[in-house]
Amino acid sequence: MWATNAAWVWALSYTILGISLAASVYSICRRRLTLMSWIHVAVLISGFIVFFLNSLGRSEGMTELEYLANQLFLGSLWAIYVVCGYLYTIVWWCCFVSSYSRK
Repeated sequence: MWATNAAWVWALSYTILGISLAASVYSICRRRLTLMSWIHVAVLISGFIVFFLNSLGRSEGMTELEYLANQLFLGSLWAIYVVCGYLYTIVWWCCFVSSYSRK
């Protein structure tokens, strides 16, 4: 049987993904951070797909996040892309919050 992350990890991940996607669309509709938000939507969707598809090839007994960390340390391009996507999401959230708090 394959090891997987706990249900709360998946719930948290999908919640963050959904809120981030909704906030990006909201930002695009409000015409704030438009280019950055479009890039964020593309990074969210493509990063999720890349992470999901590559995690299917992990060895038995290793969770998805362990596999991501392992592949990142090995220098795998897909893992670097996914982690950079996570970092971009953090930067985007900082810009999003600051752009709406300056009103």
